Amino acid sequence: VYNANGFGIMAALSQNGFESEYKGVLKDQISTIKEALESCINYDIIITSGGASKGEADYMSEVLDLLGFKMLFNSIEYVIFLPIVVILFYLLPHKYRWVMLLAASCTFYMWFVPKYILILLITIIIDYFAGILMEKYSDNHKLKKRFLVISIVSTCLVLFIFKYLGFVNDNLVALCQSLGINVNTTVDLILPIGLSFHTFQSMSYVIEVYRGNQKAERNFGIYSLYVMFFPQLVTGPIERPGNLL
Repeated sequence: VYNANGFGIMAALSQNGFESEYKGVLKDQISTIKEALESCINYDIIITSGGASKGEADYMSEVLDLLGFKMLFNSIEYVIFLPIVVILFYLLPHKYRWVMLLAASCTFYMWFVPKYILILLITIIIDYFAGILMEKYSDNHKLKKRFLVISIVSTCLVLFIFKYLGFVNDNLVALCQSLGINVNTTVDLILPIGLSFHTFQSMSYVIEVYRGNQKAERNFGIYSLYVMFFPQLVTGPIERPGNLL
């Protein structure tokens, strides 16, 4: 998905009538990022994407500090929500903590568009059973690979529909109109929160199970928490299942 976000964001801005300027892909170097941001210093809004998944190579916060800016992740609701979750985590017995974290993650996810949790639930169910079936039929390479393909295709299909269908539609409409064909279809979908993150988090799990590096998780709630864990949901990083399960 090299630079997939760049094209998607530019298309969304154009579709909604914003005048924008594309700065391209930046190397993971403090000097390069700083120079690019300084060239945009007089713009109304600066949008960056992609670095948060790189872990230690994400220098955006450090560069913003150098330029005298602050990166904020807050709201009145979140300021109340996070301390409650932390307090409950330490008050509850260890065996019940995952239940509370799953409930908190569901609440966090549903705060945006509540019905979208049903879409996430479907992908979680598919990947959960795909993992179990791949482990069960580990000696049948052909069948195991089929389960992997079903899992990845279904998960990526959801990502494509919500993140790229509008972009593809706009380009097809423009192509048809340039050929004199009168087409005027629109795709207006709100992007679910953290969609790219939980897509690749799920893929990481099924690929590791397929390779035999990770045992399939039998507890559906624990696996759901692995995909939905709210502190990672927006900013990442994408973790290998062995680090969380």
